[in-house]
Amino acid sequence: MRRRITSILAGLGVGLAMSGCTGSATGDSAPPTGPPPAPPDSTATTSADAAAELSGRAATAKDLHYTAAYEWAPARREAVEITVSVALDGSWRVDVPGGAHGGRRDVTMIGNKRGVFQCELGERRECVAVAAAGEPVPSAADPLVQHPFTDWLDLLLDRRNPFSIAAVDAPEDVDEPGACFSVERNAVTVAAPIPPTVYCLREDGVITWIESSFGTLRLTGPVGEPDERTRLPGDVVDATPLATSPPPKPTPTPDASAKSSRSPEDDDRSG
Repeated sequence: MRRRITSILAGLGVGLAMSGCTGSATGDSAPPTGPPPAPPDSTATTSADAAAELSGRAATAKDLHYTAAYEWAPARREAVEITVSVALDGSWRVDVPGGAHGGRRDVTMIGNKRGVFQCELGERRECVAVAAAGEPVPSAADPLVQHPFTDWLDLLLDRRNPFSIAAVDAPEDVDEPGACFSVERNAVTVAAPIPPTVYCLREDGVITWIESSFGTLRLTGPVGEPDERTRLPGDVVDATPLATSPPPKPTPTPDASAKSSRSPEDDDRSG
């Protein structure tokens, strides 16, 4: 009798063991506990994709040689047309009507292997060296509008720079804008080498729209053929470059100041 009970218990143990193995193989075990895995960061992926696309278009723009006209709409001033030219030898020229002395003097900024020059357009066609090759242009003589076509492209191509880049919608008044990107400093950086800027570039590298600290630039016509090299329009002289400060804010007239200082009670008494 004792031998029979032992045999029955052994059979039950084998059956339970086989049942446990069968349940594990068919996936009937208890579900895993804990939070589900986090999804991939779509924002980081989108930012990386935008940065890669902007870098590719900036590289194409860097190798482009052309002549083009842009409407420059600075703050507190009427829009003017500037001309941008990048010659076959890599030198460049940006003509800026009203680019100095608060909009009263026309200048052109020219860059070549020797450095950057500011040249006055008009009766006095003289040029002044404002920066050696590779050196920044002093802020007092910098109209700023040349940067998106020149040194800012180099900064966009340097992945070490602390930029936060995102794809943005194109302006409605720009024909064939291409792709547009916002360029800002990243969250861990106090300052960036480029102020907050929106770049729009076509796939062929042509810049169609810029919005930055100096205002906006909009491509206004077809792109023309480049020159072989950029020539200075005048002799280089040892002089102080023209100041490129914005025009002063209008000062109120005495009548306007007196009127603005009157209170409603004064008007009622005078009436």
